[in-house]
Formats: sequence, C-alpha cells, structure tokens
Amino acid sequence: MENGYDRFLSVVSEGRDLDKDYVNSVAQGHVWIGARAKELRLVDKLGTIDDAIVAAAKLAKLEKYDVVEMEEKRTPFEKILGNFSSKLMTMTGLGETAKLGRNSTLGKISAEAQHQLEFFEQFNDPNAAYARCLACE
Repeated sequence: MENGYDRFLSVVSEGRDLDKDYVNSVAQGHVWIGARAKELRLVDKLGTIDDAIVAAAKLAKLEKYDVVEMEEKRTPFEKILGNFSSKLMTMTGLGETAKLGRNSTLGKISAEAQHQLEFFEQFNDPNAAYARCLACE
C-alpha cells in the first residue's frame, strides 16, 4: 500500500512539476474539487466533461473521434453494497435476473435501498455539506 501511495506521489509531483513533499502535504487522502484543486496546482483549469474530451482529443492529435458513454447497470443492492450484494443474491438463490416479490424480505430491502439511493442522488453540493432533519420526515 505504501509503495502504491509513494508511486502516486511520484507520478503527481513529476506530472505537475511539484515538489513531492508538497504533493504529500495536500494529498493525505483528500479529494479536492474545483477552484480549490486549481489553487493547490493539482489541475490546470476547470471545465466540463466535454471540455476534457476535446482537450484529450487535441493532445492525441485526433481530428475525428467518437465518444461512447458506458454505464454498468447495477441493482439497488449493487449500488449500495457493491460485490457483497451479488454474493448475497447468489447465496440466497435469487441470482441477478430473479424478480423480487414486493412483499418478500429481500424485495422490501431492495425497494428501501432504491428509495434511499434516489434520496441521496438529489444532493449536489460541491462541498458535500448537508444536514438532514430526521424529525421532519
């Protein structure tokens, strides 16, 4: 793990022309976004995914290119629990294509998981600062 982190620090410091100690001081498991990442010299400029695609095409000297969006379809279980949900469904004999009955225990868990995912997907604060009033629900 330490070798991987050291390699990360080396790649970033060389690629961004920054001192390795500086990169280590701002890294430390943090994820910097937007203007703050630019202030820390971790990004050159801010933009959209389309801006990044155009810049990548220019760097690759491509005049013509196609953009293909790929999104893995995941069940509510997989979205919340990752691979654990697949193992759970296999262990219970449901498999990925089985339809869960609404009144079954797993069906209820799946429905609640989907409800919670929809709730959390509405948050979009770039600083990830939220408050939730449990008494208001």
